[in-house]
Amino acid sequence: MIKFITKIPQITYIIFANINGFNARFIHNREFRESALTNWASLGLIVLIMAFFCAKNNSQIRWVYYLFFLLPIAGIILTQPWRWDYYGGSFTKIALLYGGFFACSTFWSDSPDVYKRFIEFICFSTWFCGSAWLAHKKKIDTRLIINVLIYTGAAMALFLIIIYYAENSLITRMWPQGWKRFGPSNPIDIGMYYSLTTLLCFIKLIDICETQNKTKVFLLMTMNLLPVIASQSRGPILSFLMTLVFIILFYKFNKKYICFLLLFIILSLTFIIFSLSIYNTVLNRLSENSFRKEIWIQSISRTIEHNPLLGCGRGIKINIPVETKSLEGSSILNFQGSHNQFVDAFYSLGTIGLILFLAVFINIFLHYTKAPDLFPFFIWLILGTLCGLTVSSSNIDIRSNWMYFWIPTGLIGAILSQKSFSRKLKPISIVDIPPQHYNSPQNES
Repeated sequence: MIKFITKIPQITYIIFANINGFNARFIHNREFRESALTNWASLGLIVLIMAFFCAKNNSQIRWVYYLFFLLPIAGIILTQPWRWDYYGGSFTKIALLYGGFFACSTFWSDSPDVYKRFIEFICFSTWFCGSAWLAHKKKIDTRLIINVLIYTGAAMALFLIIIYYAENSLITRMWPQGWKRFGPSNPIDIGMYYSLTTLLCFIKLIDICETQNKTKVFLLMTMNLLPVIASQSRGPILSFLMTLVFIILFYKFNKKYICFLLLFIILSLTFIIFSLSIYNTVLNRLSENSFRKEIWIQSISRTIEHNPLLGCGRGIKINIPVETKSLEGSSILNFQGSHNQFVDAFYSLGTIGLILFLAVFINIFLHYTKAPDLFPFFIWLILGTLCGLTVSSSNIDIRSNWMYFWIPTGLIGAILSQKSFSRKLKPISIVDIPPQHYNSPQNES
């Protein structure tokens, strides 16, 4: 013990010397600084994805983004020469054009919030530029991202199911509250997040051949599926089923095995519904009115009345009054969103904003591919788009719609731009040159 105490000054000196050495290299060595910041952001991408499943609220997710992604990417952008090819090219340009217009919309809203819109635009810009930079440096590991989603989803799904249903009956809709809440609290977001992880498990299941690995992935898929059912969210469940059908129809694999698997799952769910006497609960949930049609009609009509070209703008708060009728009479409910990302784009940004939003959407889907590294991300985007038809918004702020739309959009655009840039830099070999252009003695003569 005495020997260790006597060595404390020496250990302290070594630590501070290493810190000073790192700081000196970081400041003066451009390649070292670029590598350190890129690795930091690459780790931050994984931490951010995990945060959507583990953080208790949007504020915690934002702080994760600030510390683990925005800071290193801002350091790269501010210290590197600007080249659009490094930061996503046309994919990023279109996205930033939409983000800038969204931020400016606060000026024609009824309750402007310039500071918040500015911060949102900074986060939105660094996401697209940063993900493209990571792809350019080959720091986006698509297989790792898929595995992180699957395993994080399975672990959190099991944890949440145990915590929630230890105090609630099995027929209660999963709506976590209080200090035990982790990840999204809204059952619609729960349904969407775990629909994604379940579908990724399904893709992984049909791609692997070993029976032992199939059993493991099937167990992971079952764990991820539990919160989807427990959420009782019609939009995400319907979107999940539609995306599942899309995979079965358009993805090449041995469909006999999967058909038997799906039949087994359907029969098991039917047995559970009837054996636990929750048949009436399911029927009541299916017949419940969520006023989506009324919200969409009111949003569109208010935009046409206010400003069809620029929309109502994105202010501090949104209130869309909808008249609801019941046996007790009529009442007015105020909704804080249009519950459809395309309707919301028209409501907040008018015709111009809707066109820009569609441009981002179409520009990505024009590059649809079944390539193994990108197909799961397109499935992610398809699922998020279908979910967005009933719940999401066109907001650029870091919240659940990032998980629906902006994260897969940024990753797909980044990977595609990196592939396009690599093709431009591909050296011309003699095989690529037509024979008549060879510089041979015969041609010279």
